[in-house]
Amino acid sequence: MVNQWGGKRTGSGRPARWKSGDTVAVRIPEKFRDEVIAFARLLDEGQSVAKLFSCSLPESLENVHKLKKIRKSVSDWTRKASRTSNPKWYHAKRLLNQLRDLLEKG
Repeated sequence: MVNQWGGKRTGSGRPARWKSGDTVAVRIPEKFRDEVIAFARLLDEGQSVAKLFSCSLPESLENVHKLKKIRKSVSDWTRKASRTSNPKWYHAKRLLNQLRDLLEKG
């Protein structure tokens, strides 16, 4: 009898966060990290390179930076909420999960 355990399974794992396919690790100076990721996210969303270099780019980067802070805050609060079994946190946990799902789609 063949062992059916282990290995890759269809549908398992976390969904990909990038639309453009596989990812690779890249080493860049830390001070450029947010801007490079913001640039890559815009490209991943299908923005043209010409549009990325328009005068609205700093505004887009600022919005991406704000979104990153919101994601971190939701993640931090989700961790705090998951550590307690207090029923008062029930609605907060549901709201945090909804926020996380919305942020992952966007």
